[in-house]
Amino acid sequence: MSQMVDGPRKTFIASETAGANLRWYVSDASTSPPTVSLCDAATASVGVNEDAVLAVSDKVTLLLSNASGTRKMVAAGAITGGNQAFAAADGEVASSGTILEGTAFETVTTDQDILEVMATFGEDVDEDWADDELLEFGTGDDAILMWSTGDADNHTVVVGLGDTNNALHITDKAARASDWAVSADTHPTIYVHSNTTPITDYVKFGAHDGTACWLGDVVGGTTAYIGFDGLECLEFTETASAVNHVGIVNAATGNNPIIRAEGEADTGLTFANKDGEEILILDSVASSVNEITIASAATGNNPTIACTGEADTGITLQNSEGEEILILDSVATSVNEVTVASAATGGAPSLAATGDDTHISLELSAKGTTGVVQVTDPFVEKMTLSATADTATITVAQLLTKILDATPTAAATYTLPTAANLVAGITDCKVGDSFRFIINNKGGAGDDITVAGGAGSTDDGVLVVADGEIREFIIVVTNVTGAAEAYLTYGIGTPAS
Repeated sequence: MSQMVDGPRKTFIASETAGANLRWYVSDASTSPPTVSLCDAATASVGVNEDAVLAVSDKVTLLLSNASGTRKMVAAGAITGGNQAFAAADGEVASSGTILEGTAFETVTTDQDILEVMATFGEDVDEDWADDELLEFGTGDDAILMWSTGDADNHTVVVGLGDTNNALHITDKAARASDWAVSADTHPTIYVHSNTTPITDYVKFGAHDGTACWLGDVVGGTTAYIGFDGLECLEFTETASAVNHVGIVNAATGNNPIIRAEGEADTGLTFANKDGEEILILDSVASSVNEITIASAATGNNPTIACTGEADTGITLQNSEGEEILILDSVATSVNEVTVASAATGGAPSLAATGDDTHISLELSAKGTTGVVQVTDPFVEKMTLSATADTATITVAQLLTKILDATPTAAATYTLPTAANLVAGITDCKVGDSFRFIINNKGGAGDDITVAGGAGSTDDGVLVVADGEIREFIIVVTNVTGAAEAYLTYGIGTPAS
C-alpha cells in the first residue's frame, strides 16, 4: 500500500533509467511504492527527479508537482524566461504544448539545457469546461467566458463583460497592461488596436445603445477599407472636423434604397475622381420637392431623364454662375413634344413636333414686341405645287402647299376658304399667324384669275393674276374666336398688265 507523505518529496519505483530533472507520472499504482515512468508531451507530471536513475526498478525520489518553490527541468529546445513551459516528450519541457508545467525563470537556447521553473501542477491547457460553467476573470468576477446552452437550439460561446466597463480590447501581448485612455463603455464595445501605436490607433466596434452602433470607428487613422481577398472594394477617408457624411437606407418591397447626405440640412453629394476633381455634383435647396429621375428602358426604348415631384414641372439648365442656358418647361396634360434627331452622313439633324395629335404645329417665339426669330444662314422653305384650273374654292390644304399651279381655260375666280375653315385648318391657330402663297397663272390670253376672299376675309391690294403672271399673296389671321373668325388677304405688288 502506498504511504502518505507530508513533505514535498516522495519515493517511487522507476520503470526506466533516466537523467536528473525530468518529469514523471504514475504508470503502475499496484506496486508498493507505485511505479513511475517518464512523461510524454500529453501527460501531466507528478514530480521531478533531482538525481539520475541508473537502473530499472531503482528507487527514485521525486520533488512533487505540488511542492512549494521552484524546481529544475530539462528543456527540449529554446525557452524564453518569463514565458510558460509546457510538457514535452521524454520528461522534458518546451516553449509550447497542451500541458502547462509552469513558468520559466530563465532563458535557455539549446536542447537538454537545464532551467528553473515555477510549477503549476501539470495544468491541462486543453482542459474541458462543462456546459454553462463559468471561466471567471478579475478579483470581483469582472468578466466571464462560458459555453452557453441558453439557446437550446444553438449553443454558443459567450463573453460576459463587466457592468462598470463593457470594453473588450484586442492587442499584442506587450501592450496588454496599457491605460487605453478611453471612457468606460456602457454597452459591449470591441477595440482592435494597432501594433505600432496601440493606445492611440485602434478600430472600435459595437457600442449598440438600442438605436445606433459603430461598425468601425477608426481612431488615429484616416482611411478604412472593405474588401475581398485583400483587394479594396470600398474606401472610407476621413476629413478633419467633418460634420457631413453619407447615409444608406434600405427599402421595403416596391421602393428604391436611398443613398443620401447626412449631417447639416440641405447638403448634397459630390462625385469625384481619384484626384479629388469633381465629376458630378448633386446639390440641394431648402424644402425641395422637385428632383431629377433617370430611368432605364427595355429594348427599343430610350432611357428617360424626368423632372419628378410637383405636377407639370420642367427642367432648367444653367451655367456655373447660375444663369439659365435652357429651360424645358411643361404644361398640364401635355401630349405633344419636340424631338431632336441626329442624322447620318449627308443628312440633316431635325427638330420636329411629335406627340399624340395628328397635326402638330411648332412655334418659335421671340420675346417682347420687337424681338424677332433670326436665321443667320440661308433659309430654305419647303413648298409643293397644288394644281388648279378653272373657277374653284381653294382649300386650306391647297393654300399651305404655298404654290397654286393654275392652268385656267378661261377667266376664273379662286375663292379662298372662309375664316372659320381657315382657323380650323391651321393647327393651334393664333391671332397674328400668317403665311404666303403664290399663284402661277399658266392660262392663255385673257384667262385672268381673280382671287376672292372667303367669308370673314378682308381683302386689300390688287387680287388679280393676269395670264402668264406669277403673283404673291399674304394671309394674316386677325380673329380666332368661334363664329367671329377673320383674316386679311393682301395682294403683293401691281399686276403687269
